[in-house]
Amino acid sequence: SYVTLWDAQIAEWGFDKAPARLHRWLGDVRKAGIGHLVISVTWKDLEPDEGRFDFAAANRLVADICEADLRAVVVLDASGARAAGDLAPAWLSEKLGQESYQRLGGGPEGNPCNLRETGPSFANPDVLALAQRFFRATVSELTSKARSGCIRSFSPNFNNELEARYIQHCD
Repeated sequence: SYVTLWDAQIAEWGFDKAPARLHRWLGDVRKAGIGHLVISVTWKDLEPDEGRFDFAAANRLVADICEADLRAVVVLDASGARAAGDLAPAWLSEKLGQESYQRLGGGPEGNPCNLRETGPSFANPDVLALAQRFFRATVSELTSKARSGCIRSFSPNFNNELEARYIQHCD
C-alpha cells in the first residue's frame, strides 16, 4: 500500500517549516500499515540554475522516509503543466526559446485534460538531453545518500501533472 506526498503538500501542510510535524505524520502513516510513500521532486526545484543542482531538501525528505521505515517511490517531475505553474526550470525556455515548448493537454473546451498551457517538448532533442541529465543526476544523488533498499523506484514524468498522478486517459 502507498500514500502520496507531493511537493506542494509539503509546504501546504507546513512540513517544510516543522520537521517534527512531518516525522509524526510519517510515523502515523507507518502505524496505519502503509509501506510506501510516493513523492515528487521537480526539475525546477532541483536544478534552479542550469547545471547547479540543489538536492538538500530531497535528500532530507528521503532520509526522513527511510527513518520512518517506509519505502520511497520518487516521481521525477519534468513536465511543464501544473495547476500551480511550470515544473520545468525557468532557464530552460530562456536557453532554448519558446519553440522548444509545446501546448499540453488537448481536446474540446471544458475537457479536464485540456490544460491550455505549454511545457517543454521532450521530442526536442535539446530538451530531452537536458531532462535526461536532470534524471541521471537526481537518481545518482538520491540513491547515493539513501539507505540501501529505501528507494524502490524512480518514475520520470514527462506528462502533465494530473495525468502523471491520477489518470492516463488524456493521451
